[in-house]
Amino acid sequence: MIAPDRYAVLATLLALALTAVAKPLVAEPARWLVLEGVCPARALDVARRVDRELIGSRPASARAHVSIAGTHTGYRVSVRAARAGKALGLKQLVAASCDEAVEAAVLVLAIALTEPEPEPEPEAAAASPRAPQQELVSFAPVPAPAPERDPAAPAGDERRAAQGRRLGMLFGVETGTLRGAPPSPYLGASLALPIEAWELWSALRYGLPAEEAAVETATSERTRRDFGALELSVCRGIGAAWRLSVCAGGEFGVVRVEHTRQEGDAEIETDEDQARVAAVGTTRLTGRAGILRPELQFSAAAASLGPGAAPSLSLRLGAGVAVEF
Repeated sequence: MIAPDRYAVLATLLALALTAVAKPLVAEPARWLVLEGVCPARALDVARRVDRELIGSRPASARAHVSIAGTHTGYRVSVRAARAGKALGLKQLVAASCDEAVEAAVLVLAIALTEPEPEPEPEAAAASPRAPQQELVSFAPVPAPAPERDPAAPAGDERRAAQGRRLGMLFGVETGTLRGAPPSPYLGASLALPIEAWELWSALRYGLPAEEAAVETATSERTRRDFGALELSVCRGIGAAWRLSVCAGGEFGVVRVEHTRQEGDAEIETDEDQARVAAVGTTRLTGRAGILRPELQFSAAAASLGPGAAPSLSLRLGAGVAVEF
């Protein structure tokens, strides 16, 4: 029979054994990594991803700090790392989304914290075949940027983001093109081509028909008008996420007028095509939504409908959506 004091000793030994077995099963918090910023990511999850990407094991002395801040072009990632009390420097990257920002931080830390393999001794190196050398990334310490100022986006990146080639559809309403008619809706297509800091913008528009009718006792008249126009402009703008452009150019169009007069059983039809040349000024606001570019524009055109005709001023308010390619 076992004495009571022996039960106490056995219970103590069993408790110590269970504690030793349970310790490895408890998840270690990411004490070596500090993550802060606007992206919804946890430091523990990022630390586990870094451990999976490491070549070998993470040094126990590793320390890291990751900061993700939003900018007008995306997200800026700042990564600081240290190993064995020695700072490895600062690495900054720009990403388009939170997922890409976190992925970039994971890859940078995995490269920075990978332990270099020890160099083989001369005898072992001579006996073994020459293995390809792995290029290591060097993190030179650089001064931290001023917190109150965001780094300016490169001009080339802004130009690519805001001035890519675009093919789009247009719709809107304009007044003054069809004389004597109410504001006319139109449909069209546009094409934009970047040329350095400028943009060449062209559009083909068709004004939907507008009809007028007059009925008297013995006669009736009906007038139907529509138009088509080809515009070519040169634009200059500022901004990336939202780009404001000012354009100047010209357009050539044709206004078609069909007149029908009926007197009793007799019907007289006349058709007339009027050429229209106009100088056009446009203000356009273009946004970004993935590969789509929503657009809003306001234009004014000073035109003449032919030799001897009085000049006219037409105003146009339109919208559209373009696809970048």
